[in-house]
Amino acid sequence: MKKIITALLSLIIIITALPFTAVPSYAITGQTSETSSVIYPGITSTHYTLGSGTLYGLQDMTLVEFDPHEEGLSVNVATGYKNLNTLSTVSNTVNRWNAAHTDKRTICAINGDWFTVSYDNYSTGMAKRQLYIPLGFNMHGGEIATTQQPAVETSNSGYAPSFGIASDGTPLIGCIDTTVTLRRKSGTNTLIDGINRLPANNAIILYTNKGPASNYCLDDAYEVYISFPDGYTVKHGTRVTGTVEAISAPGEARLAASDTRMILTARGSRIADISDLTVGKEIRIDVSISDRYGNTTKWRTVTDCVGGHHEFCRNGEYFNIGDSTNYPANVIGITGEGKVIFLCNDGRQSGYSIGISINKMATLAQELGIVSGIYMDGGGSTTMIQQGGLGEFNLVNRPCNNNNAQRTVSNAVILAYDVISTDDYTFDSSLYGQFMGTSNNTSYDIENGVLELRATTAYDPFIYMKNIPLSADEYKYIAIKAKTTYSSSTPHALGLYLSAGSLTYSTEACKASVTLNANKQYDTAIADLTSLSNWTGDIHLVRLDIFDNAVDIASGEGLDIDGIKFCRTLAEAQNAFVTILLGDVDGDGNVTAKDARLLKQYLAGLVGDDDIIFDNTDVNGDGDISAKDSRALKALLVS
Repeated sequence: MKKIITALLSLIIIITALPFTAVPSYAITGQTSETSSVIYPGITSTHYTLGSGTLYGLQDMTLVEFDPHEEGLSVNVATGYKNLNTLSTVSNTVNRWNAAHTDKRTICAINGDWFTVSYDNYSTGMAKRQLYIPLGFNMHGGEIATTQQPAVETSNSGYAPSFGIASDGTPLIGCIDTTVTLRRKSGTNTLIDGINRLPANNAIILYTNKGPASNYCLDDAYEVYISFPDGYTVKHGTRVTGTVEAISAPGEARLAASDTRMILTARGSRIADISDLTVGKEIRIDVSISDRYGNTTKWRTVTDCVGGHHEFCRNGEYFNIGDSTNYPANVIGITGEGKVIFLCNDGRQSGYSIGISINKMATLAQELGIVSGIYMDGGGSTTMIQQGGLGEFNLVNRPCNNNNAQRTVSNAVILAYDVISTDDYTFDSSLYGQFMGTSNNTSYDIENGVLELRATTAYDPFIYMKNIPLSADEYKYIAIKAKTTYSSSTPHALGLYLSAGSLTYSTEACKASVTLNANKQYDTAIADLTSLSNWTGDIHLVRLDIFDNAVDIASGEGLDIDGIKFCRTLAEAQNAFVTILLGDVDGDGNVTAKDARLLKQYLAGLVGDDDIIFDNTDVNGDGDISAKDSRALKALLVS
């Protein structure tokens, strides 16, 4: 008979403190409707429609606003596949990213940077086939994916802005220059023109494992392959030493970059700058970034960023771009309060949404409180998805493509929250920013692993739990261990107002209540959620109403909570707070010779399962009760 370890099947969630953001409302000229919802605690999504014949014309747009300083949130930039040059829809990119990052969960995502396409004429005379390379400075997962376009690639080089979040939560829009230096032991240094750019003439481009699987360089290219047996990471501050492993002269066979190999591709006048490198020669690659807008120090802490274009405002200065094209697009804006807005505006669809004229975006930005903002890729690339049910994401806009299908794009910008390991779910004050939302007429503290909740007034004291990385379809019971700070003959009622799936706010429509003895002694209670029809999908919030019954409780009274566990089954909930005392076979709280005799009787079949405490009897912890446990129990008694 195998032991079922209920403790491993339950998940303890701890509540900690962070303000719960109210749903913002902006007055947009010409708006005909506005619908807002909370898609994640502290994050709002607002859908606007604007009427024809008004300032902006007929529009349909969705705005997502969040505070990047909030602990546990992150903005991530990713491609659909490991390498650049393989396009993917935003939905597919998010699905692959989620599968690779089980410690995070996506809330919302939009398409990212412009990318080189054939009609731009960027690849003509540069490569044997079309390369889809983002145009700006991009970082994915702490590594530089692409630097800005060099002058040899396009006349518009070096002026594309990028968006990222500094390590302290500050949102940034900058214009990033990257200095890449090839250093030799002789002291001779060579500047590299870019990282993972097009293999342009009269340039040296460094290709890494983040770049295209093949750069499809022309036959006139000269390539040097550098080996890094221990791998490498390319970011600001990189100083990595490698050895030349091979050289490919013009017309010879080519190798690909890998996790242990970089490639230097030179053409035209720049070939001479690396032709001295020979197989076996040791070199070093140094990387440094700077921000033309003056935020270099903060930019050097950014791990993920996305390139953009059409910067319509910067630090409260608004620019007249001068382009009257009605353009469907995503834009990223930073408000005066330091929050971030993703704005998805559909267009090119008569009778539905025409797209806001580029030269009017600065005006709209002022109405939305945006002080710095840039365009992402637009047109048919314009895409926004948001989390829906368990593992599902909904397309919330209508792309202007055939059948309104998503276009494949070069990268995606993903807003996600951290999923905390179950090992971290303890009543520890260091987790304040992770699990507690707003509180109302409630103070709280953590003392010796116990969460102390106190009513500051008797009127409706409550506190929110958030960031619960679970599915309501799977977890149907909540076990609570707590004690009151007061004594009363009337049991204490604790209300649980729940939200999950499409229900993004706590309400009476999804409520449970449990009672505890009001005697200052720890008591346990179980909330059975199986009959709640709205308890389905991803869990968003649990509001704890400290006094759910109409009892006149004095200010300063409340609950000491020792644990809250979400459980899959009733049996699991019933055992959620059972303390295992190894060797206490009969469950009387002591380990004595009587337990040894009872175990022998059980092994002989003289008593049954109901006569022993299974978890206590499995002394050696192998999940089975056998003679091994009898010997282990004897050892305990001897010791």
